[in-house]
Amino acid sequence: MDLVDKRILLDLNANCRASYEELGQKVGLTRAAIKKRVDRLVDIGVIDRFVVELSREMVGYEWYWIELDTDGTETTEALIKAISKQKMVFTINRLTGSKFLVFCNILNPADAYELGRYFRKLSCICEVRMEPLVAVDNSEITTAGLLSSGSKMELTLKHLKILRCLARDARMSTTEISRETGYTPKSIRQKIQYLREGRAIYFTLYLAPSSGGNTDFYLELEIDEEKVTPRNVVTFLESNFNFEYWNSWQLVRAPVIRNYFSVKNLTAIEMITDKVRDSSFVKSVEPIIKYPNRIFQSLGRTKLMELLALKKL
Repeated sequence: MDLVDKRILLDLNANCRASYEELGQKVGLTRAAIKKRVDRLVDIGVIDRFVVELSREMVGYEWYWIELDTDGTETTEALIKAISKQKMVFTINRLTGSKFLVFCNILNPADAYELGRYFRKLSCICEVRMEPLVAVDNSEITTAGLLSSGSKMELTLKHLKILRCLARDARMSTTEISRETGYTPKSIRQKIQYLREGRAIYFTLYLAPSSGGNTDFYLELEIDEEKVTPRNVVTFLESNFNFEYWNSWQLVRAPVIRNYFSVKNLTAIEMITDKVRDSSFVKSVEPIIKYPNRIFQSLGRTKLMELLALKKL
């Protein structure tokens, strides 16, 4: 991957239906060159899939970070299978050591408790640590796509018929949608634009940067709140590590920010860690190296599919 690939991914994160021409205009490449890059990113798994789904505001969920410590007796595949049975689970990562990291979409405290209880009952789990997270919204990737809050709106029958098509193929052409729904291409484009601008529906993708041969890690920072805000931290990371840095999460209970990076080698992890540690606003820093994502399905996607199944379209 290079910076052009990252630019394409950020644009598709904001709108997975962006045309190759639109993407090409932003980076100075032809339609054919952009299509070749997107096809490659799909083939190697950096783009896990294109999706449409209900926004976080429409569903009402919050993001949680769950760390699971194991006793070392587990097999990775068996544990991942057990964890992924819970529909609130979005991604699972194995970390270095006997640890797993789970990102979840949780609707309320009762669901959080039941999820923690389920994990604690797994025989190989020694400890469960669950943290509500807030995406720091100064980053480009957090102002669109899954990490944005979105909005609420009423969905009409026409909206749902179009979404039924897009649920199968988020980049389905308006011509094909027209054949299935009987609506004119112009009407379909207007409806999709209305849904996008209303921010009740995410038109986005699931990303796995490490599938491109990179190493992913989190840089956990305890910051001095008297000197800096989380948004200032994101601005610093974006300006200094434009290619490697992706997004940031703020813990609720402490002035701690977890920042996601994807780098080409371990040397880069050391370089980034040392440079951030030298910053005056940082009290402590810890890199957490992770294995590639196992991506399942967000709660917004699950709820959209349930809604489409219930409606007679």
